[in-house]
Amino acid sequence: MGGATELIHRTDLAMLALQGPMAERALGHVVSAETLTAVRALKAFQFVERPEGFIARTGYTGEDGFEILLSVGAAPG
Repeated sequence: MGGATELIHRTDLAMLALQGPMAERALGHVVSAETLTAVRALKAFQFVERPEGFIARTGYTGEDGFEILLSVGAAPG
C-alpha cells in the first residue's frame, strides 16, 4: 500500500461508543432529530461532523454501531 500512518495522542477529545441492535435508538436520545437523520444515511465506516460532535457508523464488532467524538469539556462526567 505504501501509505504512511501517524498516531496522535489526543487528550482534548472524549469518545462514546454505542454498539448493538439498540444503538441507533440510544443515539436518538442524545442527538438532535436533524443529526439522527444525517446519521441514518451513513453506511458502515462513514462519518458526519455535527454540532454534537463527530459521529461515525462503524459496525466493526459485527453489530451496528456508532462512535461519538466530542470535546472533553462537552463530555458528561
